[in-house]
Amino acid sequence: MDVSAIDLLREFGVLLTLVVFFTWQGWKREQRLSDRIAALEEDYTSALKELVVSCTEVIASNTDTMQRLEKQLGRLEQLQNKS
Repeated sequence: MDVSAIDLLREFGVLLTLVVFFTWQGWKREQRLSDRIAALEEDYTSALKELVVSCTEVIASNTDTMQRLEKQLGRLEQLQNKS
């Protein structure tokens, strides 16, 4: 970086060298930020997938329990009606 910065400084001057440097610095910062955002999105996605699986299992279990309760209530109603 020192050799190319010195060459730019000699040939084009201080202002262009500063513009190039700050552009490069901004690009590197954006690249790091993009990598961090991608990692966070991956973490959120995996957490949400686990949550969806867990919720699906709970909903299926609750549905099964409700169906069994409805059957039992139906039987109780039939017994009460016969008495």
